[in-house]
Amino acid sequence: MRRAADGALSRFGQQHVKTAHYQKNDATSLIMLHRPLEAADQLALAVATERELYPADSPVVVVGINNLAALELMLGHLQRMRLELASTPSSAAALKNLARASTA
Repeated sequence: MRRAADGALSRFGQQHVKTAHYQKNDATSLIMLHRPLEAADQLALAVATERELYPADSPVVVVGINNLAALELMLGHLQRMRLELASTPSSAAALKNLARASTA
């Protein structure tokens, strides 16, 4: 998946929906390969791009932020998880993840 993400980046640039899509797929592959730190970096790039391309309340943005926050929580990065959720327009997702963080 990394080649597809890199190809989209070189062809379309970072500020393109296809680049973000392939970066999210690459992040998923990296999680399956037990490389969560690299996955978090890829997912953060994708989420930043989606924030530029879609309205703040778009399901694409909300799901991306929520997934990144969950990954940060898994990595033990509670402060970064809280910062991600603070920018999430979906209070339900934010409350769910904050509840999980308080029991971790």
